Amino acid sequence: MKRRLPLLVAAAAFAVGCAALGIWFDAAALITFDVRVSEWFDRMANDTLTTAFVVITTFGSAAGMVPICLIVAAVMLFRYRFYRETLTIVAALVGAKLLNETIKAIVQRSRPAWEHLAAADGYSFPSGHAMVSLAFYGMLAYTVGIHVKSRAAVYAAAVLLVLLIGASRVYLQVHYATDVIAGYAGGAAWLFVCIALYRTGWKNVRP
Repeated sequence: MKRRLPLLVAAAAFAVGCAALGIWFDAAALITFDVRVSEWFDRMANDTLTTAFVVITTFGSAAGMVPICLIVAAVMLFRYRFYRETLTIVAALVGAKLLNETIKAIVQRSRPAWEHLAAADGYSFPSGHAMVSLAFYGMLAYTVGIHVKSRAAVYAAAVLLVLLIGASRVYLQVHYATDVIAGYAGGAAWLFVCIALYRTGWKNVRP
């Protein structure tokens, strides 16, 4: 418990920090940054890129991650008997989602006013796609990387996917850049907690 405590405190501190940042997101500097990033993505927009980002963003949604999580869990449980890995991957997905919804409810930042290129509802800050995908795919890569030789390739693929998912949210005009950045920070905080649970907290989990 003593080993996990610093990470648990860090995650709680992050949640409070996000709420505080959300209160001040109307600051001129943040508004200018968000507008400039959105305008940059808007200038590079075209039909092909839009179609690609619509597909990519699906991998950061519940419709994309839940089936992947179920398939991975089934393989890990029934083929390899990886109980700790399965438990931690599910915790990464569910925990990040709950953390994200909690912060959204506290901050209540509206989504960008300009035209959205994909369907989106709920509050904007922080980006759920960014937060949950980083925690979920990060934990998936970590657990898979332990059991394969090409660990670097697994990590690189996860990083690339998560970055593309975050970029898709800004490109599709459904999030501000600061939403995505905060989402990444939250996802990383929760990922560290899940890694700590995997390494020290759930060692007694057995078949």
